[in-house]
Amino acid sequence: MNSVRISTGKTYKTALGRNIDILRVECGLSFDQLEDETAISKSLILRHVNHGTRPHPGNLKLYADTFTRILDRRITTTDLTGENGTGTAPK
Repeated sequence: MNSVRISTGKTYKTALGRNIDILRVECGLSFDQLEDETAISKSLILRHVNHGTRPHPGNLKLYADTFTRILDRRITTTDLTGENGTGTAPK
């Protein structure tokens, strides 16, 4: 399986912030749309992405479930928090 890497051209404080943002872009979502899809406030999403704020475990699962559904491939909470990429596991 080939994985697609997307660069946002940004520098992130955490792997989690980077992975959320890369998956958001891969899904074709704006921050407002990610808010609608996850029910996580845009201001909180921006804190996770830009400031490295660690999400509540329930919000981390919401991100993983949302990206899994939209991308039609399995994204785990470990994929989100890890240094090694953003969900290359098979469906």
